[in-house]
Amino acid sequence: MAIGRSAAILPEDFKIGPLGDDRGGSSDQGKAMETADKFLSRLVAGSVERSMLASENQDAVAEALSFGLENGDTPTGFRVGKPRSREDGEVTAAVRLFGHDSSSEGEIYVAKSGSQWLVSDLQLNLAQLSVKTEKPKEKFLPLDYRWLLEE
Repeated sequence: MAIGRSAAILPEDFKIGPLGDDRGGSSDQGKAMETADKFLSRLVAGSVERSMLASENQDAVAEALSFGLENGDTPTGFRVGKPRSREDGEVTAAVRLFGHDSSSEGEIYVAKSGSQWLVSDLQLNLAQLSVKTEKPKEKFLPLDYRWLLEE
């Protein structure tokens, strides 16, 4: 909650850092992240939504993701990091997909095509979801001034 602040303080993920603001909005970043969220939600449901992929990479991205899903590497959930706009207008964000005992981190790229936003690339390894991840032993303090609290 942002009371008297211009920006909200958002949670962090231990692997991908600060998470993105899920309030959407009318900005390009908000619209791009809304597309990323819909695409990743369908991936968690076990399908690749080809109509949400940019035409130049549609076949390659869809085939790679479909191959992973067919091999049983279906994610159970996801987190999207803070979006960043690139000089070419594309919006990118770190992504973390979760399996039953594992996770896989990467990047999602979303670009405007006409009046809509489409996923232009998703760089991550679905096969990593089959590799059991050991629990971290570090204490996680997701605060800007966490060094004040550490003993």
